[in-house]
Amino acid sequence: LIQAVLVAGTSTITKETESALHYLAAWSFVEMAKLPDFQRIPYHQFVMLLASCELHVPHEIVAADAALLWLVGQPHPAVYVPGVFSVIRSAYLNKVDRQLIVERIATLQMPESVRFPNHDSSKTLSQLFS
Repeated sequence: LIQAVLVAGTSTITKETESALHYLAAWSFVEMAKLPDFQRIPYHQFVMLLASCELHVPHEIVAADAALLWLVGQPHPAVYVPGVFSVIRSAYLNKVDRQLIVERIATLQMPESVRFPNHDSSKTLSQLFS
């Protein structure tokens, strides 16, 4: 499945095929996040998966963790953070979840200077979730 998503990100496929792949990937998101090629999913495909109504995760913290994992594998993660975290459903994250995200950001050494769209532009990644 992940290979198909990777190919879909770089090849011309029908809209129906792309929709079917996204549906399957959204339902298999947790399993896909465990695979070595997870970080190779193209940005636009990854954001579409995170934004999908079909995204099947037990809790939004799982989606946030997967987003951090994907970002760490990117050569310039700060470029992608605004788009990726703009589709994380932060309304489903409680205070403890937000603190866990801040701790994981520190562990993964994510850039502190990252800013988010649709949020207070003066806040850093850690401040947004604290």
